[in-house]
Amino acid sequence: MDYESYDGTASVFELLCAELIFKAKGNQSMTDPLTRLTDFLRGIKESKVSDQKALHIFRSILFSCDVALSSILTATDLSGPDVTCICKMLLEFFETIHPPKRCVSWPSVEGVLSKMIMLISRSNIDSPSLSTFLFGISSLLDHILADDSLCDAFYSPQYRHAVGYFISNALDVLNSSSRDPELRMRAGKILLQTVSTKSSSSVDTLSFVLPGVCSRLCKVIVKDKHLDILLIALKV
Repeated sequence: MDYESYDGTASVFELLCAELIFKAKGNQSMTDPLTRLTDFLRGIKESKVSDQKALHIFRSILFSCDVALSSILTATDLSGPDVTCICKMLLEFFETIHPPKRCVSWPSVEGVLSKMIMLISRSNIDSPSLSTFLFGISSLLDHILADDSLCDAFYSPQYRHAVGYFISNALDVLNSSSRDPELRMRAGKILLQTVSTKSSSSVDTLSFVLPGVCSRLCKVIVKDKHLDILLIALKV
């Protein structure tokens, strides 16, 4: 693939996304096109195109990716392998559009984050897929919190309810005694990342969700028997 070819790269990506949409609407397995799409994104990331050319390509394909992922997430019957492939594709996509020294806007990051949050809220997600997503969200938060403009957007009043929903899902994992302790610890660390920021923009949003967070963490502190989980809950 000649990744320097702007039109060609965008067209291939759009065709792959169209195939995903078709399979999602028909409740068919999406593992094969998802795998090919992941490989395609990896090829862009590993190619030696100029930063300016890469940014043009990424902006062109971003909308197609969002549409495809939205269709996937509204599928009524999503298999375990499909969820795993979606995890891998989203993480690859984020790494592609957010490498060092490339300016990425908040809408680009927000789209990926929102879809990750939607997927971890699915009741049928298996532990390996959930682990992949929690790891990806943690990495994504590192990027957001390290960038002043992204951090301000994340904690803005307009995104407050999404942050609350995100924290609620992380608390669900942390509170679930039936989950693997490692998964629960990872969810706890994400919560700690979210509430430990020193950004002044976070004050209003965190104060909005704080009462519910404290209430649910108290249940963990009082009832949980895992020392590490107890400690992470106390830190939060």
